[in-house]
Amino acid sequence: MDQLRPEFYKKLTIHRHQEDNLRGVEEFRKAMLQETITFDSSVTPNNNSPSYEQGTKVESKSSMFALIRYPLVLWIGIVLLVELILYFTIRQIVAWWEYLYFWTGRAYDLRQNLRQSTNYEEWKDSALELDEFMNKDEWKRKAEFSYYDHDLLIKLTKKLNQHRLQKNTKKVRELLVQAGTKANFGNVEDIRLYTHTYYGTKLVAERFLQEVKKSLDFVGESSEISDYDKYKFFKMAYKNYGRTALCLSGGATIAYYHYGVIKGLLEEDILPRVITGASAGSMIAALAACHTDDELREIINPDMCALIKPCSEPSWVKFRRFIQSGACFDHVDWALQTQWNWQNFEYFSYPCDSYSPSKILNYLTAPNCVIWSAVLASSAIPGVLKPITLMIKQDDGTLVPFYSSGLKWRDGSFKTDLPLEALNTCFDVKYTIVSQVNPHVSVFFYDHRGSVGRPASHRNGQGWRGGFVLASLEHFLKLDLKKWLRVLRDLELLPKLLKMDWSFIWLQKFEGSVTILPKVSFWNYWYILTDPSYNRLNHQINAGRKSVWPKLHPISNRNQIEKTIQIWLKQLKAIRVKEEGESSDSDSHKKSLATNLEVEYTPIYQRSAENAEYNDTNLSETTTLEYDEEDNDTDSLDNSI
Repeated sequence: MDQLRPEFYKKLTIHRHQEDNLRGVEEFRKAMLQETITFDSSVTPNNNSPSYEQGTKVESKSSMFALIRYPLVLWIGIVLLVELILYFTIRQIVAWWEYLYFWTGRAYDLRQNLRQSTNYEEWKDSALELDEFMNKDEWKRKAEFSYYDHDLLIKLTKKLNQHRLQKNTKKVRELLVQAGTKANFGNVEDIRLYTHTYYGTKLVAERFLQEVKKSLDFVGESSEISDYDKYKFFKMAYKNYGRTALCLSGGATIAYYHYGVIKGLLEEDILPRVITGASAGSMIAALAACHTDDELREIINPDMCALIKPCSEPSWVKFRRFIQSGACFDHVDWALQTQWNWQNFEYFSYPCDSYSPSKILNYLTAPNCVIWSAVLASSAIPGVLKPITLMIKQDDGTLVPFYSSGLKWRDGSFKTDLPLEALNTCFDVKYTIVSQVNPHVSVFFYDHRGSVGRPASHRNGQGWRGGFVLASLEHFLKLDLKKWLRVLRDLELLPKLLKMDWSFIWLQKFEGSVTILPKVSFWNYWYILTDPSYNRLNHQINAGRKSVWPKLHPISNRNQIEKTIQIWLKQLKAIRVKEEGESSDSDSHKKSLATNLEVEYTPIYQRSAENAEYNDTNLSETTTLEYDEEDNDTDSLDNSI
């Protein structure tokens, strides 16, 4: 297998044996041992001292609660089981009905061509052919649709086009600030716009997005406004439009499908610069964040299975360790295996520590946190890995435990699999791409009106999957299942297995603006805690890559606007930095000359701060400070992951 791996993998393995890394793991081992002793010796932990039990609910001790608790849990469990059987029975009826009734003859052949595509261009051609066969082109040309404001988009598109052709930069800029660069303006990003076709959406929406991009380029190339005004405009557009983030779910070794998702996004050059991962997804997110796009293209292939060995121990060793310590795997061994290249990781975010509110760790909230300890903490599933001590790197390079809110941290996905609010707060994320492979969640994703790139076959895509009766029954059962799960959670009926509150694992938000659902093979569940073989990893990468293709069009439609804003913002920032450098040199020269003449010289941006009559178009001290902040923000365009 070493002969199959590219030279880059051999370079990666060198990092595992660096002296500093091994010394850090030794400090981690000592911290884990010390805190374990501290916990074992604490008979009655209090609320003020960090503890393994911190944040757990106080159970009611009333006799009535004790009397009816478990009978009620048993009764609810029976109801849930019956509803689950009915739910999946309905799903199977719909699947077979669609297969036998609709996918026959020419339609079947076209769908097979779609499924057997080997690259995105082939898939796109097959999708367009299916749309033509099913008369979807007529739906695309028709402007009316209840899920977006077509009249508003048509009006704005015409105005932007008119002013752009007339070279009226001021009007174009005003329209873009007021409407064109607003996130989801006119509901143009609503995913339901893409659920009625295999590829594409309403032509009104497509033309609007194309016109916004042309108008942004027009403003950036215009000579009628100064570079400073352009900079302010694109900075405002950047804040208004927001950023895109890729969120990778957990799922144990099923999370290796994320490699294919990342590869599919890379192939179209639309991999977001902000990446978050939970549980097993944090490991894949860390790999993506530690390397450039070119390196990722080289790394992500089936040969990397030679480096993925966290579950290589025999089953009897895992079982013995579970009996002795309550965890199947050794945290120190995993720490050694996650050493490669961690020191290059600077910006990464994911939730962990499910006892206190879940934390988002990134270069803003925890700049000194060592990445391998954070990844282990996010992967610390009860029964699989013991709670982890987070480590931080001090100025002198030594590693010490991170005591923020609890001595030990574990998988935060039990409460927050997708930290959407934190992403918006820290990185102004307004559009999320979610790769969801959690086995207990993905099986319940079902769109009764069709999904992106997979419209409903009933009534030529305009009806309900399986008809309205079956669709309504499916929806009713899903809502009723959630109702009973909320009852279990709110009444605190579930016992805490492995000292964890499991009531949140089905009651979260698991979808994003676009949700990618790789088609998981049944056998992957059998190997859920097993290292991948070459063939299995090859299947997972290809399946993950193909699952991206139906979602690429809505993602790229947004990405073209976001990337245009970012490109112009970076170019204008570089011009401003260059001008400031020249201005600084000129100020130094003038100050030297003024000193020789015994006259004090003060640069204009300092004077303007002292003079209240200067307006905001001058280079005031406030503007200069704001510009320093802007530099920090725009630097994150390249490397804030």
